[in-house]
Amino acid sequence: MVAIVIALILNTLIVFLAAYVLPGVKLYSFWNAVVVAVVVGVLHSLVHHAAIWLTLPPNFFTYFLCTLVLASIAIYILSLCMPGFEVDGLKWILIFSFIVALFNGLILHLVHA
Repeated sequence: MVAIVIALILNTLIVFLAAYVLPGVKLYSFWNAVVVAVVVGVLHSLVHHAAIWLTLPPNFFTYFLCTLVLASIAIYILSLCMPGFEVDGLKWILIFSFIVALFNGLILHLVHA
């Protein structure tokens, strides 16, 4: 339970900082960052095992690429459905997803190690 809370806090900070640094991503409150972090974290945990099976043989590059595509789709859907979270175009969706997926993978590895 503690690991989940730590991962949520770290993911929220990553989402918040990535949105702050990237001019094409807009968060209107810290709570929007929490919602984005929860949704991306849940989607990541749900598709984690499926992504491994989809990328057989297990290869870091193909796994990361699959995770990046799934995270990009999730970010795009979130930007359409959630008021207070906007992403200006495909370029910013990919950059934001890359940053979030990279650090989410590191956090997942550190929390489960």
